[in-house]
Amino acid sequence: MKKQTSKLTNQILKVLTISTMSVFFAYPSFADSEPKIPAIYAQDVQGIQWETFIPNIKKEVVIGSGSPSINSAGINGRIAAITMPADRGTLDINITSVIENSQVFIPNVLVLDESFQPAAFFASKHFKYEQAGIMSNDRVEGKIKLTPAIGQKQIYLVIFTSPEDLKGQTTMVAAAKAYAAGTGHAIPDIPDPIARHASEGRLIVEVKAQNNSNDNVIVGLPLFNSSDKDVVKAELLSSNVNTATTVNQAPKPILSETANYFDENIKNAVAAGDINKALQLLEEAERLGSKTARNTFVKSIEQK
Repeated sequence: MKKQTSKLTNQILKVLTISTMSVFFAYPSFADSEPKIPAIYAQDVQGIQWETFIPNIKKEVVIGSGSPSINSAGINGRIAAITMPADRGTLDINITSVIENSQVFIPNVLVLDESFQPAAFFASKHFKYEQAGIMSNDRVEGKIKLTPAIGQKQIYLVIFTSPEDLKGQTTMVAAAKAYAAGTGHAIPDIPDPIARHASEGRLIVEVKAQNNSNDNVIVGLPLFNSSDKDVVKAELLSSNVNTATTVNQAPKPILSETANYFDENIKNAVAAGDINKALQLLEEAERLGSKTARNTFVKSIEQK
């Protein structure tokens, strides 16, 4: 446990060294213990039309012949390309893939930050089968919680299925078995239906914004280091993103009482699990010239 905490702290230090403003935080931090992160290159996303989701919204997305596609080593096939504002606080995203006609699209989700840099990856095993209910069909479903770093304006979701997923199938629960279980009757000895995995399907995507992120329990870190030169570059898909380097004047020395105030509130925010608030306090403290806020933040995370 201590070794894992130390590793996480080192990653946080590396990320904070890059820039708090350019980092994307996600929860859960690692969707898989050893995810095979798909490689995406500049030409893969050139010209993609992103569908905008403004929280709070619930919308159907059909992946079919009219959908955008990516053909690369990491992602090959039709995708759902979704963008949403990143300045609304923590985002709760529920993705449902409906099972219809004995087939289902198995989602994987690659999250890109406003500069089109891969920031988090949720592989297909993050999405689980849910049996039909009174108001819902059989489906594969998963929830994602994302907390963009301060300064992010837009984020992007690439929802795709993989060649490995297409080889599989999902075993459903027979309707007669579900009914018997719900009414207390004997479960009939009948086979369960099978849904084959398909390259097309129907998704229901719901996005809710939280102004308060108290339920965040851990900070997710980017799954790509800044040294990955072949990852999608912001300038190749400009959307009024300012990539110019800003030279800031050195801040005036901060009063010790003010620095202590920020340090204490950063500790309290991390202890309460409100990472978004802690990051806001960190940014404001450093803007005022604090030399201790960053170290306080890192130590607080390490002690969680």
